[in-house]
Amino acid sequence: MGECAKMPAKAVESLKTLAWQAYRVADGLRAVSNKGAVVRHILGRCSTSKCEYCLRNGLRLMVNNTRMDRTAIFSVQEIFNREIYHLQECDHSQVIVDLGANIGVFALYASWRYPTAKIYAVEPDSDNAEQLQANVAINGLQSRISVLRKAVSAKEGEVFLFRNPDSSRGHSLAHRLKCEPRITVSSVTLEQLFDSSGIETCDFLKMDIEGAEYEVIYGCRPSFLKRIKVMAIEHHQFFPFDSLTAAHDRSRFNAESLGDFLTRNGFTVRKRGRDLLYAVREPIRQTQSVDASRWNRDVVPQTAEK
Repeated sequence: MGECAKMPAKAVESLKTLAWQAYRVADGLRAVSNKGAVVRHILGRCSTSKCEYCLRNGLRLMVNNTRMDRTAIFSVQEIFNREIYHLQECDHSQVIVDLGANIGVFALYASWRYPTAKIYAVEPDSDNAEQLQANVAINGLQSRISVLRKAVSAKEGEVFLFRNPDSSRGHSLAHRLKCEPRITVSSVTLEQLFDSSGIETCDFLKMDIEGAEYEVIYGCRPSFLKRIKVMAIEHHQFFPFDSLTAAHDRSRFNAESLGDFLTRNGFTVRKRGRDLLYAVREPIRQTQSVDASRWNRDVVPQTAEK
């Protein structure tokens, strides 16, 4: 009887989820000119091994015809339609680092939105990285986008990457207690990535690394963080149970603790929706002081979901 009573609420939640996903697909389709081909790809009706998304701004995106890659439209919707990574402070960016580059949606967006920037696109998964490399090539952006096939974590060496079978956007270094297949990938720290790539100063760091963001940021020395001007960090609410951090430190794995840490290190932090933090180093902003008690107020009341 109790289970039956729960069913209507579960059904309502399922319908809400489906409606939200349908909206995101419809909104994402506004960014492409070949809607029919993209819809067939999303529905699993594409007859070829890859589908080309022809973006209305002239860019091209090749996407594998696999189940886990059919969520690419969500990245297109968030990045090209909602422009969640367009910050006025970054309009003159010359160096952009893309952590969690996936198949290159943000890297392509950054090449278009920030036309003079050099972009370092970092992706540890081999399938994603191959698509990323191909998308850089078909758009003739090899001179502007460097693809780095590695993970960024709290340590140098080999780490496990857990592959999400439902979405290539969800591969993670932070195991979420699912039966996800895992592979071994090479990892460096963020500071090592900068040094090995010759990055003295980063104008804009985009980070969407599925739960590993906490250890990466917390592992940075204050002196190193001064080399970064602006960050856009997608934060995740699950605990990285296989992380290098001790269990008693898991209270730090949340947006509030992350925002407080960045504020203490000289950034003005603000939220966008539920999942995104913007951190802007204070000299870039024309403000006199940082009010740490106000950092978590939403500036754009929108929801950014996977």
